[in-house]
Amino acid sequence: KVFAMKVFAIHVCALLLFVNFTPPTSAYVPPSGASSWSKRVGIDAEKMRKLTNLSELIVDWNTKVNIISRNPPPTPSHVMERHIAPSVALLPMMPRNVKSVVDVGTGGGFPGLPLALCMTETDFVLCDSVGKKLKVVNDMATQLETNNVQVHHGRAEEMKSGHFDVVVGRSVADLPRFCSWVEHLMHEDSTLLYIKGGRIEDDMPLEVIEPLEDEEINDLLGADFSDKRVLKYNRGAVRLLAKQAPAIIQKKNKK
Repeated sequence: KVFAMKVFAIHVCALLLFVNFTPPTSAYVPPSGASSWSKRVGIDAEKMRKLTNLSELIVDWNTKVNIISRNPPPTPSHVMERHIAPSVALLPMMPRNVKSVVDVGTGGGFPGLPLALCMTETDFVLCDSVGKKLKVVNDMATQLETNNVQVHHGRAEEMKSGHFDVVVGRSVADLPRFCSWVEHLMHEDSTLLYIKGGRIEDDMPLEVIEPLEDEEINDLLGADFSDKRVLKYNRGAVRLLAKQAPAIIQKKNKK
């Protein structure tokens, strides 16, 4: 009996230890190579976790809806380096105290959705004319538990004057035409941040309007991810650029 009682006591102690044992939570480890560029643009571990989750959602959704190129088949690391990191490269160029941002021609959510995950106190409207992609973007925003993202299905020209603090876009069209679409969404102190490749002179047939800032994405990130740059313009420059849109259209029609 004494032996049986000792065995029973050992089992009880073991059970209590098991019940009270809480396995240690492992610290979040960002994707390989991400820690350097994420720190460079001011992204903490929690935001990096959400961006990593976004990269996985995009890969999953892309098998059903073509939101980014499927050739080659994208991986989360590919999405992070080619789409998400270049999007958040805009963070150091953002003005202070931004309350509202509109992403025109967001496509699969770039650059707006990654920015919204990092700028949680700022309201974002992601605009695109392709409803199928916007449904995917809205689903990803919901899964990531964002409460600062809205989507707008339609053309930017049809949107009511929103007076957004910042307008962003990524290689949607030549700069003058893009400016003609978004000018009415800006107030006098608004800023345009536009991602594009190539020379700005090629976009301006009448007059070259120099940006306030012109930064290579790779320089902003300290990593070799993109061949594009970020241009920063104020409302006055956007107005001047928009006036060149008819000349761009005429030039294209002659070809």
